[in-house]
Amino acid sequence: MNEWIGKPKRFGEVLDQTFRLCKNRFSELFLITLVLFGPIYLLEAIVSLLSGTSFFTVDTTGGFWKSRVTSFFTTPDSVNAGLVVLTIVLGFASMLLYPVAQGAYLVFLGRLKDNASVSPKIAIKQAFSRFWPIIGSYLLFGLIFTGILCVPTVVLVLLISGISALTFTAFPVIGIILGVVLLLAAALFIMLLLTRLSLFLGAVVIDKTAPGLSRSWQLTRKQTWRTFGLFLVVILLTMLVQFAVEGSLILLLGNSVLYSMIIGLVGLILDMVMFVAYSVIYFDLKARYDADDLKEMIANYD
Repeated sequence: MNEWIGKPKRFGEVLDQTFRLCKNRFSELFLITLVLFGPIYLLEAIVSLLSGTSFFTVDTTGGFWKSRVTSFFTTPDSVNAGLVVLTIVLGFASMLLYPVAQGAYLVFLGRLKDNASVSPKIAIKQAFSRFWPIIGSYLLFGLIFTGILCVPTVVLVLLISGISALTFTAFPVIGIILGVVLLLAAALFIMLLLTRLSLFLGAVVIDKTAPGLSRSWQLTRKQTWRTFGLFLVVILLTMLVQFAVEGSLILLLGNSVLYSMIIGLVGLILDMVMFVAYSVIYFDLKARYDADDLKEMIANYD
């Protein structure tokens, strides 16, 4: 076993390994997302050009920064219905391919962990072999996600509003503070609950168990806060990079096709980081729960 991946790690070691893998295996990992999403981004760029969007926004008004920021919020005068339909189809295709790409990363790093032959082609092929279990599990998770957000959220908001209102009449400051605290506590509870279920894809792809929700619940037992913290750090880092790049480019290029292409390329790289982090977290929890490293030592001894 490749101990670099299979060995249980501390919080910082998981993050360190994520970025090491992104650096050392960049060409292979990035190729997975490029093969799956590259054609879609290229078609989206062609659609933008056909709809009248400029490839490279040129300043002709004398207001350099103003023209670029304004161009981001402007749309072409005429919209072709066919192009709109094609854009919707491309968006739907991206939604279907996203979990497959995540599954391909799990396959790639799983084979790397086991010192098996690995390539982007093998990873993508094996991920597609689990296409329907992946999509079905994602749909089920989406329904659960919607239910967790909608029903309990409405109940919690009504409850919090009632408690805050009663307190606010007598103690306004305490009522406001109490309402904010209860709302944050409710949001944290929902996020922790979703964290317990979020590793289902690893079970579907690696353990061949669909929908994988019970497996995710087992793996995150006693590791909920740690897993939530890892996801939170990675998400905040990727969001920070994305906002910084988008904010800089919009001032230079405006709402142009070139801007969309560059943002799409940056998005592929950030998706790669997210997929690798998800895979590393899954294999770390799997090693902790299943004691994969200990089993291999016993097997080698025998």
